[in-house]
Amino acid sequence: MRNRFKSVSIGIIILFLLSSVFLQPLPIEAASQPDVHFSVSPSSAKLTLNADSMAEGALNIDLVPTGTVDQKQREPIDVAFVYDTSGSMDDFFENKRKSTSAKNALASALTYFGAKDNQVSGDRFFFIPFNDNVRTSGQVKVVEGLKNIEGLLGKLESNNIGGTNYTQTLEYARNKLMQSSNKNKYIVFLTDGEPTVLNYGNYKYILYTNGTALYNGVTSRGNYSKTRELIHRIAKETSRQLAADNITMYSIGFAREDEIDFQLLESMSSITGAAAVRATPTNLTNIFQEISKKIDNYTISGEVSVDLRKFNGDVTVAPDADAIVDNNQVAHIPFRFTFPVGAEPDPSNIATSLPLIFHKAGTYSFEHIELHYDGLTTAKRHAPVIIKVNQDMNSIPGASFTVKPSSEEFVKPPHDNAKGNIDITITGKGMAPKDERLPIDVVFVHDTSGSMAEPFDGARRDTTAKHALQSAIHYFEMNSKAEDKFYFVPFDSEVSRKTKAATNCFLGHCWGEKRINIVSLEGLHNIKNAIGDLDSGGVSTGGTNYNAALTEAMRKFIQGSNRSKYIIFLTDGEPTVLTHHNDRYEIFTNQTARKNGVNAPLAEVKKIIREQALNISDTLGSNGITMYSIGFAQEGEVDFELLRNMSVKTGGYAVQGKSNNLTAIFDDISRKVNSSNISGSVMIDLSPFNGDVIVDSSSNFKANDEQIVQIPFNITFPAGEKPDPHVIQQSLPLQFQKAGSYEFRNNVTLTYTDINGTRQTFEHEPFTVIVNEERAPYFLNEVNILGNQFYSPDNLIKIGNHDSERNEFFVEYKLRPETVFTEITRGIINDIKITQPLFEGISLATHEQISLLKDGKPVEGITVQPIDNGRALEIHLQNNDIIYESGDFSVAEYVIKVRLKADWALPYRQMPQAQLYFHDSRFKEQTQSLNIDEQRISMRVQLNETNYNYSGDYKGLIEKISRQDGATIADTILTQDNILIEKAVKGMGLINQGTAIEITYYDDTKAILYLKTNFQLKNVSLSKNLQSGDTTKGRVAFKITDFVAGDGAIYEYQLNVDGADTEWHEFDPMAMIELPKDLEGYIEIRVRTKGGFSVNDNPIVKTLTIVKEGLSVEPNPIEIDVGESLAVEIKITPDDETDRDFDVTILEPTIAMFENGKVTGLEPGETHLQVITTDIAGNEIKELIPLKVNSILIEKITVTPNPLHIGKLLEYHDFHVEIEPKNASNQKLAWKSLHPSIVEIIESGRIYGKMTGTAEIEIKAEDGSNVATTIIVHVGSPLTGIEVDNELVIEKGATDKNVHQHFRYLPSDATNIKGKPSFASTNEKILEVEPNGELIPKRIGDAGVKITVRDEDDNTFTAELKVKVVEKGSNGRDNGDKY
Repeated sequence: MRNRFKSVSIGIIILFLLSSVFLQPLPIEAASQPDVHFSVSPSSAKLTLNADSMAEGALNIDLVPTGTVDQKQREPIDVAFVYDTSGSMDDFFENKRKSTSAKNALASALTYFGAKDNQVSGDRFFFIPFNDNVRTSGQVKVVEGLKNIEGLLGKLESNNIGGTNYTQTLEYARNKLMQSSNKNKYIVFLTDGEPTVLNYGNYKYILYTNGTALYNGVTSRGNYSKTRELIHRIAKETSRQLAADNITMYSIGFAREDEIDFQLLESMSSITGAAAVRATPTNLTNIFQEISKKIDNYTISGEVSVDLRKFNGDVTVAPDADAIVDNNQVAHIPFRFTFPVGAEPDPSNIATSLPLIFHKAGTYSFEHIELHYDGLTTAKRHAPVIIKVNQDMNSIPGASFTVKPSSEEFVKPPHDNAKGNIDITITGKGMAPKDERLPIDVVFVHDTSGSMAEPFDGARRDTTAKHALQSAIHYFEMNSKAEDKFYFVPFDSEVSRKTKAATNCFLGHCWGEKRINIVSLEGLHNIKNAIGDLDSGGVSTGGTNYNAALTEAMRKFIQGSNRSKYIIFLTDGEPTVLTHHNDRYEIFTNQTARKNGVNAPLAEVKKIIREQALNISDTLGSNGITMYSIGFAQEGEVDFELLRNMSVKTGGYAVQGKSNNLTAIFDDISRKVNSSNISGSVMIDLSPFNGDVIVDSSSNFKANDEQIVQIPFNITFPAGEKPDPHVIQQSLPLQFQKAGSYEFRNNVTLTYTDINGTRQTFEHEPFTVIVNEERAPYFLNEVNILGNQFYSPDNLIKIGNHDSERNEFFVEYKLRPETVFTEITRGIINDIKITQPLFEGISLATHEQISLLKDGKPVEGITVQPIDNGRALEIHLQNNDIIYESGDFSVAEYVIKVRLKADWALPYRQMPQAQLYFHDSRFKEQTQSLNIDEQRISMRVQLNETNYNYSGDYKGLIEKISRQDGATIADTILTQDNILIEKAVKGMGLINQGTAIEITYYDDTKAILYLKTNFQLKNVSLSKNLQSGDTTKGRVAFKITDFVAGDGAIYEYQLNVDGADTEWHEFDPMAMIELPKDLEGYIEIRVRTKGGFSVNDNPIVKTLTIVKEGLSVEPNPIEIDVGESLAVEIKITPDDETDRDFDVTILEPTIAMFENGKVTGLEPGETHLQVITTDIAGNEIKELIPLKVNSILIEKITVTPNPLHIGKLLEYHDFHVEIEPKNASNQKLAWKSLHPSIVEIIESGRIYGKMTGTAEIEIKAEDGSNVATTIIVHVGSPLTGIEVDNELVIEKGATDKNVHQHFRYLPSDATNIKGKPSFASTNEKILEVEPNGELIPKRIGDAGVKITVRDEDDNTFTAELKVKVVEKGSNGRDNGDKY
């Protein structure tokens, strides 16, 4: 599994005594299939960067095995018993000789594996004894096979001698195991002490029991610590190689606690996925047996992998982590579970962690966490784990430092001093939560010599410098504090006092006069008013006197205060004038020189002027004054090396200015000066060495009268950001007059004033410099940072989005071998390597990356490649050995040039110090720090257009710069979600037909800088966006969507209505601009910007057609009946589906009413429905709708009862009358008797029966509908009873008789009979009666018919009709029944 990657880090922490081994699962019979489950969680989901800009966290990993095995099966194995036979194995441990206990324990393991049940064909066993090295000969030596190992057991108690060499022994065991095709390989490593011997790089390293150590051929007590560290480190690296080859190592520490580094053994074993155990004579045999059983069991072996590639080095595995990290930045955490037959897995779970270091704030999503093991066809992937890292806004800004010799030893040549560098690294720590800086004093020292009137990059130098200085003054006007003080010191041959200037100049001739004030000034207001005349006629005159200007500047500062003190020094030439000790030195353009008016040697005068410039810089530095210098001139016109050295002496730096970057330089320095800062120095006291150690003359730093060397520094802390610079590196070249050991103890301190004004002092831990009469060769060296043919390294330009030569630079290494030769001095230097750290934003160029000159001639045999995830380069000279003998080197000088590129905008950064590594045939591996070049590296991204350049810097500041004079027209920092995007710019490109610039930042996020505005049309009434060309109604407005940045950007709009233009109106781009609400018809809206980043003032034009709203009422007109309700639809036209409020009224409210959207007729008549609303633009709309209410006619009349029976001479008025429809308007009815003699109408609904009979009554509507109905009225007496005939004789079988013929109602005019009479036979055997009264005689005999009648009051009246049935033709005689 892990053989697909190379291990480069350390292994896993195993929290259990022993883990399982690496075996490929085979087909098995299992109660449940063995498997492994895992879960991963952050140790903390929220972390905070510490003062070192790091946050420590971890991923906690839990592994749980499941399942059991019923039958043992395994593949063949290779086992190497690596056995310590050093001298200490003869010692006693708990009253037993160690060698005896170890021999017995080994014997038990051999017995186990020799058992028949535990053997598998193909198993291989090795015995590898070791002490100072592997023992391959003698009585105790390397053997293979169980029998051969058993044969040595008797010799293991008496052949113990020598030291303890872990590394060579384990490498030997690895090579043995790798010769086999068995893939399951194990080492059982027994030792009773920590490693004391190492053969490494042609050197032997030994730890002696007397506390001394052999290191690089030198034995001393001072070497003990680093020798032990090296032996341990290489031992761990050996374990990583075992892990990469799938070799599992169980370690047994068989010693007392103080005799062995058990933590080392644990780490080495855990790297391979196993564990280490501490053994005693009591348990040693058991431990061997347990390990043997584990090797012999079924196992699941695998790893959890965590892919860190996506974080690009911002997340790294902690150096002490127990994990293997491959070259692809994938961390591997191995594990093994043993499955004994019929038992639970061992261990029952593993809980471990992957310690991580986060280098930046942000949210980190770990999306590629997987579990792998042999036999698992598809890796198990974990859900993403999120960790958020915040800035520590409360860490106190400060600094730490390290000081060390550049080489382990310096050599003293005969009759000369030893020379060597002391390397100083100062690291800024912490973060300023907000700008709480101390008050500052700033002096602008500004060159007004004659050369400032000359052209440079197409513009006068004094004009470009004026614009740059104005930008800085403007910045401080906006950002300074009340306590800050600002000064202006102009200079030429002296401090300038220029109060008159010409009003006109042509071809070098000036005339006219005006008052100016180019003199020493205080206060931003005064400086601002004066510097506008810097390029006036006749101002730029005279020579260049650095010392007079800087001396005047120094007078401005209040000495001894805790205020931060800065000089911003601009000059376009070398110093040409000096007054020193009453002597006047001058250099003229014809390359002659004078002293006190008398010709003098040019070189001598130059030297004096240069020395005094450096001296005054020393004075500035010792007084805590930081100077930033700007050399504003062509190559060769200014001594840039002098400016750089002057600035370094003060803790500042120098940069080269050009027309296209001068304003940016001033702006950058201004921001730096305006930030919280700490300024101080590293002080090295050489007085303890009594003159044997002195500062080399090449040093930028001098020792004062007390022999104290002061190396000043200044670190700024922009609010909420990392320190700038984060790391400062300096070298102090020293000379040592005698060979010997020089201990720097209590004489190296770091002192600075913190942001609260408190003085802080820290003492460095002691270190020693060794000076020998003879030592390994070393290299005199130069490191030079070189620009390209277009730009210097501190003025690199990336054009647009593409790399080119303009953003490339070179690092040049000049290596000259040096040594002290004697008669027998000879050797070979080879395998020369340089490791060059890179800061973020620098990478190897993609073409012609490296070249090599050997004594001035190009040669092959050099390579360069990124290492450490691109954070460093490794340069390797191959087949370019240097042979030295007879006082000479075969190669006098190598010159290496590496081509690098700046990937994104950078502040002024110093290239980190490189390390040189080489192998010497006499002195083996050598390491040396290379010198540091003070040259700064800076880059801006630039987009070049016809009239302007657009420039992006490391803070995300975008500037629009005039190509004519270099003046900054506008600047801005874009925002996202109202947060400033203060990130380094990586690229810029025009988009949208040249109306916008797409900005790409260092993290590949993007933002848009608009050069032309755009706007969104809106219908404010409808809260709806509109497109150009739309037809709309209501209130219309527009809102800017694309903002043209820049303080000077002005927004204006104009309308064209019916062909007539309005005036241009300036407006606030953040506001919604509403157009007049009475606009109607075709409208043009024109919006433009002027100033700022505007590409031009041509307007953006959009059109609309605005229509007026109306009311729509349906139906129209409205006609309804009385009582009828009708829904009325009221809406706005054109319809916009918005809710509106309508005021609806009926002008004659007695005729109709309006409620809930309906109109209801109340009475017949005509009126109007009035609707009033406000249109979408706020205007009133009214509509009158005709409304007619009609009467409702009767359609049907129903009267009950019908027919009606009433008594004669009686009244009736209980009629039920129904009129349809029920809401008929006029429900009056006319009653009329059509037979008035029978029925009389007393009044409507009330009648009187006058006589017996039947009459019709007509009931007719009076509403004109002519609807009528009639009812039938029967007039008679009330029923009182019925009467029947005496007897009815009927012949049998007759069918012509009916009961109706034989009974009568009483009285005969009764009219209130209800329904029909009912009949029932009293003897149905003789006589049946049909419901209609028909008689059916069936047999001869007597029967009766019961007759029942009801009146309308449900009174019942009955009578019985007697019936006699006789034989047919019997004449009524009873002749008996015949059948």
